[in-house]
Order: sequence, then structure tokens, then C-alpha cells
Amino acid sequence: MIHLVFLAPYEELRGKIEQVFQERSDRDEISCEIMADQFNNDLAAALHGDAIISRGFTALKLKRLGIPYAELKTTGYDVIAAVDNFG
Repeated sequence: MIHLVFLAPYEELRGKIEQVFQERSDRDEISCEIMADQFNNDLAAALHGDAIISRGFTALKLKRLGIPYAELKTTGYDVIAAVDNFG
């Protein structure tokens, strides 16, 4: 079984991630763990997965540490959500 660790940048994304994995025909072959991706989070907890899916600063940090990962690109929605959170 493949174990994916998904570092979700905001809580609203958790439901979408779960939905995508439930709709996959190979869901019995893949386990998915969703962790909150917070600024300066301890990445050691995510290292037990076969693949780590992340984005932004966390993906850059994984790259600099030489840890295999898949990067999700930041979108305009992400920028607006970040501004809205601080506004």
C-alpha cells in the first residue's frame, strides 16, 4: 500500500482532498494522511510517507533538505485567501 502525506495549507482543503481520494478507483491501494501545513512546521512528522505532497515555502524547504516531494503550485485563489486571512 502506498502512503501519501498531504500537507494542507488551509483546513478548507481537507474535504476536497478526502473527496478526491474517495473517488479514486485505486483507493484500496493508497492511504492518505492529511496534516496541517503551518509556517515552520516540524517536517519530521511527515517523513514517514512514501510521498509528501506540499506547496509554497514547505515544498521549498523539502527541496532544500533533499526530501522527495510533489509540489502543488500556488494559485491566485491562494493569494486572495492569504490576504483575506490577514485583513
